[in-house]
Amino acid sequence: MADAYTQDKQVALLFKSLPFALFATLAITAVIFVVFRHAVPFDNLVFWCAANTALTVGRAGIYLAYRKSPTAHSNSRYWLMLFVSTLFLHSLLYSSSNLLIYPQGEQADKVLFILVITGIASGGAFSLAAHLPSVIIFVTAMLLPLAIRFTSDGTLPIAFAPMTLVYGGLLISTSRDLTHFITRSLELQTQNEAIIEDLRSSESALKDARDVAEAANKAKSEFLANMSHELRTPLNAILGFSEVLQKKDYIALGDDRFREYATDINQSGTHLLGLIDDVLDLSKIEAHQYALKEEIVNVNSSISSSLRMIRDRAARKNITLTETLDDGSPAIFGDQRAFRQIILNLLSNAVKFTPEGGTITITSSSEINREVTIRVSDTGIGIKSRDMNLIMEPFGQAESSDSKEYEGTGLGLPLANRLAELQHGSLALESDVGVGTNVTVTFPAMIQA
Repeated sequence: MADAYTQDKQVALLFKSLPFALFATLAITAVIFVVFRHAVPFDNLVFWCAANTALTVGRAGIYLAYRKSPTAHSNSRYWLMLFVSTLFLHSLLYSSSNLLIYPQGEQADKVLFILVITGIASGGAFSLAAHLPSVIIFVTAMLLPLAIRFTSDGTLPIAFAPMTLVYGGLLISTSRDLTHFITRSLELQTQNEAIIEDLRSSESALKDARDVAEAANKAKSEFLANMSHELRTPLNAILGFSEVLQKKDYIALGDDRFREYATDINQSGTHLLGLIDDVLDLSKIEAHQYALKEEIVNVNSSISSSLRMIRDRAARKNITLTETLDDGSPAIFGDQRAFRQIILNLLSNAVKFTPEGGTITITSSSEINREVTIRVSDTGIGIKSRDMNLIMEPFGQAESSDSKEYEGTGLGLPLANRLAELQHGSLALESDVGVGTNVTVTFPAMIQA
C-alpha cells in the first residue's frame, strides 16, 4: 500500500489530467450527438448527452474545489474517494450507452460506435494510470457491456466479444505497468527529497559549526596577538637578570654552580622566547595582523647571516654545513625579518632532524626577472608521505617513532610556509624516509631594469 505522501502525489496526478479528460468528454459528447442524431432514438440521445454533460460539469466543479482547497494535500484520501466515486458514475453512464444509443441500423454506424467506445477506454486507461483501481473500474465499465452487446447483436461477428475482453485485459495490464512505474518514481522522488532535506540540514549544521570554530579561532588568534607585549616583557627581564648573574663580579670565587644555573636559565629562557615568538607570529598571520615591512632584501647576505646563527648548534652534532649561493641571485622585495625567519626555521629544522655526522646544504639560484629559489637539503631521518600534509599544519607532528626522538613544537615549517605566502612566495617539501628532506622556497624576483 502506498504511503500517504505517495498517495497524495497520485491524487495530484489524477486531478492534473482531469481537465483535459473533461474537455475531451464534452468534445466526444458533441460528436456523438451530431453523428448519431439520425441513427439512434433522439430522446435517448438527448437524455444521454445531457446526463454526460451535467456529470462532466459536476466533475469540473470537484476539480476546482480540489485546486482551491488549502487542505487538499493533507486530505488526499477524501479527494481520492470523491474522484473514484464520480469516475464510477461516469463509467456507468458510458456503459448505458450500449442500451440507450447503440445504433440499430447501418453497420457503419455500429463500427463508428465501437471505435468511439474503445477509443474512450484507451484514453481513460492512460490518463488514469496513476491509480490502477480507477483504470480497472473505467475499462471494465466501458468494454464489458460492449462485449455482451456483441453476443446479442447478430449482425457482427461473435468473435468480437472475446477480442474486446482481451483488448480490455491488455489495457489494464499496460496500465498496471505504468502505475508501477509512476509509483516507483514517486517513491524515489520522496527519497530524493528526504536526502536533499537531510543534506540541507547537515549543511546548515556544518555551517553553524564552522562559524563557531572560525569565531573561536579568531578570538584565540586575536588574544595571542594582543598578548605579545605581556608575554615578552617579563621573559626579557628574566633573560636580562640571567645575563647579569653570569658575570664573575656577582658570583662567589671558586663556585661555578651559580654561573651554570644562570647559563641554564638564559638558554631555557631564550628557547622559550623563540617559541613564544613563533606562536605569536603564527597567530598574527592567522588574525591578519602581521604587518610586513617591505624593502629590498639581499638574498645571499640574509642566508649567510642565518648560517652564522646556526653554525654552533650544527657543530655540537658534528653536522657539516654547506652553502652554494648563486652570485647572480637578484634581490627580492619583501620583509627582511620575515625572510630571515624562514631561512632560520628551515635550517633549525634540518639541524634538529639530522643525526650526528650528517650534512646540510643550502643553495640559492635564480632566473633573471622571474624567481629566486632557495633550497635546504639534509641527510636527516626523512618524512613519510602520509605525514607530509600533517607537518604543514601548526603543531603537527609526524607519527613515525624516529621523529618522536627529536623534540619540537611543529611550528617551524607552518610558520615558514605562511611567511613565504605573505611575500607572494611558495614552499615545497620533498622527502624520503632514511635519506633526507629537501625544502624549496620560491620568491618572485625583482625585475631588473
